[in-house]
Amino acid sequence: MSVQDVQQLISDRIRHERRRLGLTQVVFAAHCGIALRTYKRLELGESDSIGALIRMAQYLGRAVGFDMLFSPQPLVRQLRGTEAALHSLRAKLDARVVKGEGILDEVEQPDAPPRR
Repeated sequence: MSVQDVQQLISDRIRHERRRLGLTQVVFAAHCGIALRTYKRLELGESDSIGALIRMAQYLGRAVGFDMLFSPQPLVRQLRGTEAALHSLRAKLDARVVKGEGILDEVEQPDAPPRR
């Protein structure tokens, strides 16, 4: 999709949401905190205002994830780091169990009577 195609798609969806809510352009723009002229241009696909787009998304409750568009550290790298940390913790726990440090002594066995 070209930039213009995406811009038109967003414009169409914003217009649809405004109409679904039964709001005029004037009222919708006011709720979003943007100038009516800016809103009209955005609805026509003629505005490049990122701020206006974000305000509309916030008003519609759809701004979740904007902060992930250009994340400084991709989620995949974050997950790999988490996996590495969990692997390290598992290895340490396994080493303590092998050494017989009694980590599992506190866990009640299903067939054992309850401790008092």
